[in-house]
Amino acid sequence: MNFGIIGPGHIADRFATVLKDASGCQLEAVASRNQDRAAAFAQKHGASKAYDSTTKLLEDPAVDAVYIALPHNAHKNAALAAIAHGKAVLCEKPLSTNAADAREMIDQARQHQVLLMEAMWTRTLPAYRQVLQWVRDGRIGELKLIQASFSFQMPYNPKFRHYNPDTAGGSLLDAGVYPVEFAIGCAGCKPDAVSGLITRAPSGVDNLASFSLSFPNDILASLSCGFSVKSPGDAWLLGTEGRILVSDFIRTRHCELQDADGSMIDQFDSEDVDGFIYEIEHFKALFESGAVESPLIPWHDTIASAEVIDRILAQNA
Repeated sequence: MNFGIIGPGHIADRFATVLKDASGCQLEAVASRNQDRAAAFAQKHGASKAYDSTTKLLEDPAVDAVYIALPHNAHKNAALAAIAHGKAVLCEKPLSTNAADAREMIDQARQHQVLLMEAMWTRTLPAYRQVLQWVRDGRIGELKLIQASFSFQMPYNPKFRHYNPDTAGGSLLDAGVYPVEFAIGCAGCKPDAVSGLITRAPSGVDNLASFSLSFPNDILASLSCGFSVKSPGDAWLLGTEGRILVSDFIRTRHCELQDADGSMIDQFDSEDVDGFIYEIEHFKALFESGAVESPLIPWHDTIASAEVIDRILAQNA
């Protein structure tokens, strides 16, 4: 499976490094507005081609799929162009900056029968999948409460994409998608009520958010994200007969099944590898099977996550 990377930045560097360990995958081409930057990235990671435009990469018949690692505001146009060229698309999170654009991208993928997957790699992790299995098997009784936070300290600089409104900066789009999609995945449905508060950086984007979700199956979620404080990173799922600890939930390798008093009943540990490998292997398997949608990162969950963020931002407009 020959990949093309659009946007050779920090996250693309990680992706290209892990791609080398994925069986049957290789980096074919790289595209950047800066030819020298594309060429340097291609040389570092063994790609045979470097392009100075997305269009040139998409017109390359040797490219099977593209990994979009551009700033959030550029995801939609790059993905739509790739879909129109018949290229499978693995797009960095969030898939888009709002739910309306997410629906449009998904509608085009469905119409053209092209694989489109949001790169919510955390959902492909073996430990996360074990957590879902424990929940579905009723090992903690009825799930009632989900607690998760992803927040880190990022020095303020209005030119950084995190704080730049022109590139759709803000903690909800950058970090909040992780606890939101974690909660939606564990609850197994979209929330019917959303309530949240945010604080803003001088540039106007949100830099800290605390919010609650209510699901129609009587599950509540208490979530937060931000750039101004560092959160512990562990998540909890509390049920009527027990609870689950998900250590460092966005990159988890360890989870514990506990009874209601905190005594461990079972645990799961996965091997110490970069979790991107599971995302890449899952995407490759989907491509080879002819699928257009991932069962681990389904389109309705991607849209539901975007709707949550839309609603929080609207409440704090």
